[in-house]
Amino acid sequence: MNLFNQKTLKRHIKPAPVPADHLAALDAWADMIRPGRVYALKEPALHEELIA
Repeated sequence: MNLFNQKTLKRHIKPAPVPADHLAALDAWADMIRPGRVYALKEPALHEELIA
C-alpha cells in the first residue's frame, strides 16, 4: 500500500522542465557515476564539482 494515492499525485504534481545548465551538470554527474569513477574521488573533490 502506497503512502500517497498515485492518481492524486499525478493530478497535482506537474513536472517542470530542467534548465539547460542544470541538465549539463546532471549529465556530468551521471557520467561520473555510471562507470564508477565517483567512488575513486575523495569527498572534497566531489564538493568542488558540485559547487563549480
